[in-house]
Amino acid sequence: MPVNKAFPVKKLMEAVDAYADKTNRKVFFEYLLLKGVNDTQAEAEAVVRLLEHNKRLFHVNLIKYHDTDLFVGTQKDARTSFMHKLMRLGMPVTHRVSFGEDIDAACGQLAVNDATGAIVTQGKSAIRANRVKKPASKEALEVRAGQR
Repeated sequence: MPVNKAFPVKKLMEAVDAYADKTNRKVFFEYLLLKGVNDTQAEAEAVVRLLEHNKRLFHVNLIKYHDTDLFVGTQKDARTSFMHKLMRLGMPVTHRVSFGEDIDAACGQLAVNDATGAIVTQGKSAIRANRVKKPASKEALEVRAGQR
């Protein structure tokens, strides 16, 4: 991943290990499952190899991803299989409950809607579109001014 150039996994893990050693507090690793990208049994084994030296304080949270124009989320049966593989290898793991699906705010659902509520862009293009400063609605301005 490009981010590994600035923040190599080895250096990250050194910092995480130092934190865990110093604080004796649990560290949670959020793992977003993407179909065909990082959801294989081999990937599960790689996660365990990376974290197995501190199973007492390391915990993996598996996160459901909602399909976008860039990626497809791993199906439920494959997510369950991935979780069971981690469990069989002794890695503490939880499959996180997905919140926000009902309002298109769950992981992968970032989108920009037009005035009618139809999704006009999703994924990477939505991120760019959301960076454009939009004028505040009259209602939002009234709330900020304490008029409501």
